[in-house]
Amino acid sequence: SESHFRKLFTKHTGLSPKKYIILKKLKNAYILMSNYGVSPIQASVESGFSNYSEFSKLFKKEFGVSPKESRL
Repeated sequence: SESHFRKLFTKHTGLSPKKYIILKKLKNAYILMSNYGVSPIQASVESGFSNYSEFSKLFKKEFGVSPKESRL
């Protein structure tokens, strides 16, 4: 069941499935911006975020700086 999967996943990774996916997307966006010079907006789209403002909020929460500041 979904509940059982969530419990096993969290036990194994230490993160909920939702948090795990968000972190993977954020890290992918960070790599695109820092290693390949992709713009923050494009990195958010290519990483699967449908809303830039949500991406920006989550990025700042995770990395302590906005996506634009991380490119400096």
